[in-house]
Amino acid sequence: MQFDLSINTTSLLANFKHKYWQNEMLHKNDETCKAAVKILTDFENADDVEEFVRELDALILIGSHSNIITFYGWTLQEKIPALITEMAETDLLQYVRKLRGLEFPIKEILSILWQITLALEHIASLLMVHRDVACRNILLTESGIAKLADFGLCCHCDESFTYRATLQKRLPLKWLSIEALVDRIFSEKSDVWSFGVLCFEAFSDGSVPYPALTNLEMLEALQNGKRLEKPIKASSEVYELMLKCWKESPEERPTFKDLSKDLKIILESKTQNYGYLTLDFSKNTDS
Repeated sequence: MQFDLSINTTSLLANFKHKYWQNEMLHKNDETCKAAVKILTDFENADDVEEFVRELDALILIGSHSNIITFYGWTLQEKIPALITEMAETDLLQYVRKLRGLEFPIKEILSILWQITLALEHIASLLMVHRDVACRNILLTESGIAKLADFGLCCHCDESFTYRATLQKRLPLKWLSIEALVDRIFSEKSDVWSFGVLCFEAFSDGSVPYPALTNLEMLEALQNGKRLEKPIKASSEVYELMLKCWKESPEERPTFKDLSKDLKIILESKTQNYGYLTLDFSKNTDS
C-alpha cells in the first residue's frame, strides 16, 4: 500500500515516547482522513524492534474486524518505520478514570467488554494470542466503537493451541495467568485470565491490580487461591464472570465465545431494565 503521509520528522522524533502520534493526515486514493502513527526510533533495542515486527505481522494477518483497530499500512519516513492505523478518541483506561465521582455508565462499560470479547474471539480463531489484554490497549472511537489495539506481544499458537515463550520478555505481569507467570505458556485461556483483570480495571475506575503486592507476592497469593476482590461498581454476576476467568486450571476457564454470550445476556438484561444504550466516548475525555 502506498501512502502520502505528511509528517514533520523533527516533531515526530521529539515525541517518540507517545505510543500514537495523533495529529497526522492520511491521503489515499484522493481521500483524506486522520490517522494514528506508531513509530520505532530505538533501533538498538532488540525488544522494541521485535515488538514492532510482531505488531506489523499480526495486523496484516488479522485483517479487518469491526472491534480491532483498522490497519492502513506501514511506511518509512526518512528511514523511520511507522505503522499507520485509524485514530481513536481515547482508551478505556483514560475513559474509566475520568468517570471517578460521576454516575457509572454500567451499560456502556458492559457493551465495551462485550465488543472486546468479539475481537478476542476472532484473534483466538486465528490461533493467535494477544498477551497484553488490558484497559490501556482498548481504544474507543468517536463513533462509539471499542477497538482492540497494541499487538506488539501477539504470538501464534502451535498445534496444541498454546505458545511457550523461550525468553523472559517485557510482559504485563499483573495481567498474566498463573501458567504464563510460572511456565511462560500462553493460549486463548491466558488471554481470558487477562480479560478478567481488564474487567476489574473497568469496574474499579482504572485501579492498578494488586497495588500492595510485589510480583512474587502476587504469584504466591494466586497459587494459594487468592483473587482480586470484587470492585464496588461490579455486580455479583459480573464478578462471578471475572472469577471464572481466574480459574487456576486453563481448561476450567470459559472461551471468549462463552464470555461473549454471557456478557450479551447481562447487557440485554441491563438495557431492558434501564432503557436504550447510547455510546458517546467523547463527552468524558476532555481534560
